[in-house]
Amino acid sequence: MGQHPDVDGYVDVARTTAFAAPLPAIEMPPPTMSDDMIAMLTEGRHSDVAIEAVFEGAPPMRFTAHANILSQRSPVFAASLAHGMRESTTRTIIVSDVPPLVLKALLHFIYTDDVEQVRKVLQEENANGDAADISTAAPQHQAVLAAAHKYQVPRLLRWSEQQLCNGISDEMVCSLLGLAHLYEATALERNCLEYMQANMAEVVKRPEFSQLSPECLVKINLYCAGVEPAAQHVGGKRRRGE
Repeated sequence: MGQHPDVDGYVDVARTTAFAAPLPAIEMPPPTMSDDMIAMLTEGRHSDVAIEAVFEGAPPMRFTAHANILSQRSPVFAASLAHGMRESTTRTIIVSDVPPLVLKALLHFIYTDDVEQVRKVLQEENANGDAADISTAAPQHQAVLAAAHKYQVPRLLRWSEQQLCNGISDEMVCSLLGLAHLYEATALERNCLEYMQANMAEVVKRPEFSQLSPECLVKINLYCAGVEPAAQHVGGKRRRGE
């Protein structure tokens, strides 16, 4: 073998070897995690707990679920299923203050962490399948907000806040402010206060304005005076004379 031009007589295979054509691309299948988790919920695979929605004015609905998933995703479910609680023995959780469809949406989010799953469930209530109509969607999103607050699912709470912020109007702002105050929805509260400050002449004419709680009226006055909502809660109790 003749002398190779490379240093010390070694052949650099990486430089001298080349493929005649590029390797074919490998097509990745779409993710299935969300669908698989929904199937576990809806088909009851290996379920070990039942959730019964018994809401006034709506037909009851029963869901089969998994205690480990519920406990991991919601501290309230975790407490309900803890040892010593009735639900830990009966393996049945009775929910009487959440509409069945909203409870279904909550469970779909708990299993997938996907707000699109919530949209799909909420659309079931609308004959035309359009959940974008604010007159129809607002009550649903209010109920989702309440459910997310109750079961301490913060990401769903923030999403429902955003949906309600998109529907703030003269007619809705007072009820939304009361809702935000009740369920500690700080982003929704700030947007309502900002809207009220900009449209106060019209808002005060609404009959809903006279029905606001004293706490909400104080928040409106403070915000109009330049005190941010976050600052209104700082410091706890006030000293005597303040």
